[in-house]
Amino acid sequence: MLNSYKRFGKKAKHCSGTMSEGSPNFSNSGQGQYERLMSYALFLLGIRRLTSQEMVLRLRKRLKKYGGGAENEDCENAEALAEKTAAANEEAIEKVIERLKELKYINDTEYLSDFVENRLKLKPKGVRGIKFELMKKGIKNEDIDKYFSENEIDESGIALELAERKMKSLARVPKEKQKSRLIMFLTSRGFKGQTVYDTIEKINQKKYE
Repeated sequence: MLNSYKRFGKKAKHCSGTMSEGSPNFSNSGQGQYERLMSYALFLLGIRRLTSQEMVLRLRKRLKKYGGGAENEDCENAEALAEKTAAANEEAIEKVIERLKELKYINDTEYLSDFVENRLKLKPKGVRGIKFELMKKGIKNEDIDKYFSENEIDESGIALELAERKMKSLARVPKEKQKSRLIMFLTSRGFKGQTVYDTIEKINQKKYE
């Protein structure tokens, strides 16, 4: 689940005294680091829900901000230390994620379902647009596809409702520009081309009824 990473380049920039005064020492490995990361993870979840991948990225960012090489290490050992530290960091992050899942504080399946439901209610989009948002949040493609295969979305109805609302705001726009504006609007909301075309046809038919 977690990809290993290196917080340093080919050569460490600092070999000793790298921690800024007053900064929490997130570079220490072991139980202490796990507890600090868990505490920070719970703090983040108190602000808003996160997917497992979002949490991983937040914890890595935290470590990158406050981490560093151990003090009193000579430069010859800096690269080896960086690799060892990176591995320890990833292990600690993975343990935090596993524990959060055990506690049900992170559940990507529930997050996916709730996200789609809220998106359709508060800021409707096409399925393609919603899928893109979910992928950005780190939800697995197979989980996304599984959800939409099991839950039918009335994309045509959503597109038509949005188009009718949009047409009201385009009332003062020249008629020759209304169609292009509407196409751009629906496309930006993540509707596929055929749905956009069908919606435009329905809008045109209503005009002449």
